[in-house]
Amino acid sequence: MRKHLDTAVEAPVWPPGIRPAAFDSVDPRLLHAVLEEAFPGLVAPLADWYGNMTSYDEFDPALCVPAQTEDGSIAGFMQCWTSGFIKDLAVAERFRG
Repeated sequence: MRKHLDTAVEAPVWPPGIRPAAFDSVDPRLLHAVLEEAFPGLVAPLADWYGNMTSYDEFDPALCVPAQTEDGSIAGFMQCWTSGFIKDLAVAERFRG
């Protein structure tokens, strides 16, 4: 599915207490845990997942956005590629709904 953006995109409105974080500022183990919770049995082990993701030619850390709570928990994680593809969009179970 594609959506061509021919007008300006509105700034996102984040839920209270949740803000985007820089990919490099978050422990990869926390991101991996959210992915495992969202996609049980489908995520590679941590070392493989992180190495494969960060060495992929379409990887850009600016396109991998953790949603972090004020206490440092990860509410969700969006992983996109430079081609405009959303690879993963995961939300921790306690933040769904």
